[in-house]
Amino acid sequence: MQPLNELLSSIKTAKLTDFDAWHGRIVVWLAAATAGLVVVMFAKATEYALEMFFYVQKMHWWLPLIITPLGGVVIVWLTRKWFQGAAGSGIPQVMAALDHESPNNKYPTLV
Repeated sequence: MQPLNELLSSIKTAKLTDFDAWHGRIVVWLAAATAGLVVVMFAKATEYALEMFFYVQKMHWWLPLIITPLGGVVIVWLTRKWFQGAAGSGIPQVMAALDHESPNNKYPTLV
């Protein structure tokens, strides 16, 4: 019963009208809502792109054989031109994390 009393007393003494506290909460909620909206829009764009791919494939069976490699070339070019930090894969990072000889590794590997 003691934890319930502590909870009720903390609710009674809480500053629910404190603008600074609500400002921080509103910022977090807006960031979460924005992230959710971006995820939903990305999923919708993916579905639309897949529908367009199948539509083009139905009209001209050979066109995806040209578009797909060209899309890969464009992605590689964009990565090398504007997103150099995104190149490569995560495998070297995983290998470094699993390296037991690393002086920065203070904890045993859990995986």
